[in-house]
Amino acid sequence: MGSTGLGSTSLEVMPGEYAGVGAVSGVNASRINSNLLCIFLSLLMILSGCAAIGFDDDEVKGPTTAEEQVENLPPTLSIDGDNWTVVSQMILTITGVVLDENLVTVEVEFLLTDSDGIVIDTLTYSQFAEVDAGGGLILSLILSQVGDYSVNISILDETGKSSESVSGVIIVSPPEESAADIFSTPIIELEQPDDVTISGVVIHDYLSTCRITTLAQNGSEIETIPTSLGTFDIYLGFVDNDTVVYLNVTCGQWEVSNNSIRVRIYIEDTGDDLDGDGVPNEQDSCPEGMGQANGWIADNATDIDGDGCHDGFEDVDDDGDGILDAYDNCPQSIGWVSIPEYDYDGDGCHDALEDVDDDGDGINDVDDSCPKGAVNWPRPTQMIGIPTVVEMSMKTMMMTRMDSTIVLIPAHRVARQIGSRITIMIGMVMAVMISRRTRTMIMTASTMSMPRATFSMNAHSLP
Repeated sequence: MGSTGLGSTSLEVMPGEYAGVGAVSGVNASRINSNLLCIFLSLLMILSGCAAIGFDDDEVKGPTTAEEQVENLPPTLSIDGDNWTVVSQMILTITGVVLDENLVTVEVEFLLTDSDGIVIDTLTYSQFAEVDAGGGLILSLILSQVGDYSVNISILDETGKSSESVSGVIIVSPPEESAADIFSTPIIELEQPDDVTISGVVIHDYLSTCRITTLAQNGSEIETIPTSLGTFDIYLGFVDNDTVVYLNVTCGQWEVSNNSIRVRIYIEDTGDDLDGDGVPNEQDSCPEGMGQANGWIADNATDIDGDGCHDGFEDVDDDGDGILDAYDNCPQSIGWVSIPEYDYDGDGCHDALEDVDDDGDGINDVDDSCPKGAVNWPRPTQMIGIPTVVEMSMKTMMMTRMDSTIVLIPAHRVARQIGSRITIMIGMVMAVMISRRTRTMIMTASTMSMPRATFSMNAHSLP
């Protein structure tokens, strides 16, 4: 029984014990589930960005990365060259390279000064400056005023920091200018005396620099300027006789040039002397030449032959003998015309009245055995100074053979007989072979400066 009781007791107790064990197991299960829920919620908080819960405020506000801010440095600038030459009003382009953290916001600053250090106002010239996305600098200028300039260029970034200034020299040279030219009607015809205004046109690159001048009828100077198109009108005043007007134009922005034209004003049936020099048109060799407009009237002192041409400025044959002054030995011998009958050698001197050497051979007529011989040939003794005794020996030297005769004669004599103007050189000798059978003469001539030549002529032609 004892064992039964123990057994019962044990049996009775055992259910209680089993019940206690079941209660303990239920509590442990609940705790496990709570821990899993906490872990799950923690993961959700981490994934949702709430990992900072539980940290101090300073730690929450601090940077989340280790990155450091980049320092803003001043821009840098380099320029291609430091000396530039450009023609006035042409485009000058200066290039360079800019380096900066933000090229989009940089600005180009430049200062232009003249040779005296005076700053040039930007309104007086055209300019364009740009820095592209790659840092390329383009600075374009159009300068009009000729001269030397200094330019200083710098780059400014968005924070106000500036690059070092780069300087250079710009030389602006003048452009080529066309010569001034003026046009107008060359002849103005009036039916009767009247007020006259001359119209015309001026051509030049810089018309604003041009001035047209002339003389009015009262002798005073008149001046006018052309329009922007080059046209002009200039009032002369009242014109009551034929006259010649000279219009003068002077232009030049950098290089001055001038030109002039002549306008003749003719009044019908009021005169027969166009230039007003006192010589009628029918007798005037220069009918529209110098005259009243130039303050000149023909007289014996300035127009010896009375042909209406000023001897000092227009006439090339002052005495009118047909021989130009440059070749006239008597340029003021009037009243005759040079022809062989009166002027055998054509030197412009009348043989009977002025010329003492009619044939121009250097021997005065009183001593010349042939005063009307070959013209304008010099004697050897005059040209080269051969002693007279040599010439005389040449004239008299003679050798005789059986079938021929060799005669040595002076070269100038042969030249005179054949009518050739042969330049006589020192040492020139003519050897003449006269054949008794053929009666012809063969001459050979040689000098130090001319090739050997052969002449043939009839022996009877020699004196």
